[in-house]
Amino acid sequence: MTAGLDARRRSPVLLPPGSVIAGAIAPMTSVVLSETERKFQLRGLPQAVGAARRALRDWESHFEPDVFYDLSLCVSELVSNTVRRGEPAGAGQTELCVWRSDTLVRAEIREPRHDVPVSKPAAMVSGGDWGMFIVDRVADRWGVDRSEGTLVWCEIDLASDGRSRLALR
Repeated sequence: MTAGLDARRRSPVLLPPGSVIAGAIAPMTSVVLSETERKFQLRGLPQAVGAARRALRDWESHFEPDVFYDLSLCVSELVSNTVRRGEPAGAGQTELCVWRSDTLVRAEIREPRHDVPVSKPAAMVSGGDWGMFIVDRVADRWGVDRSEGTLVWCEIDLASDGRSRLALR
């Protein structure tokens, strides 16, 4: 009887992709993992914030520690802004994309809806959500594009060596 129990414990559990349990276990699905780009589908759960940061860890060696910290912080705040609203677009419809070139690293979060609220940094000082305030202070640029849903993006400049911003400040 114990052999049967052990065999059942080792069997993989298959969950439907859209189930709440599957989302809690894997709040993000990888779409693209290359040397210059990371793209994920988010499920709008609080666990997606930590999952997004963990997904970038293998890029850490490509950046100076301060740049990687700033990138991780910006990605966390972009994902948090989406998750905190509690109005997920639906499984697989919210996308996080982070890519890097020799001159900058860019993070984007895209949702299909055009009416996604994004707080202005000045509004956050008066007791609002601090996420985009932090992005405004850490990133070199950020913005919102509503031409195809809502795209919130930020960019961090890299120096000529592709790693450090110290020479730029």
